[in-house]
Amino acid sequence: MVEMAVARIRQKFGSAHSDLARVAIQYAFHGASRAVALAGFRNAEQITKALADNGDPLTDQDIRFLLQVMSPVRENVTTESSLLNGPTQKNRSTDHQ
Repeated sequence: MVEMAVARIRQKFGSAHSDLARVAIQYAFHGASRAVALAGFRNAEQITKALADNGDPLTDQDIRFLLQVMSPVRENVTTESSLLNGPTQKNRSTDHQ
């Protein structure tokens, strides 16, 4: 499921690591005027590319695409997490009554 979502994102934005990093960083910035994204860099080229891409924000249409593509992944992770963690704290307190 994750692989399919990433494949669609690569198809739209590019398949290079720098393309995916740009999308991730710009997604973090979208709608949050005071957001900070901490990213690691291996070399000066990555820093230069990240700074250059900072002036190329995602559009609202791009954000809608990402939300649509990642929604099933997010739902799957949430479902699996709740199965692994068992009942929530709220449910535990009512289970003993």
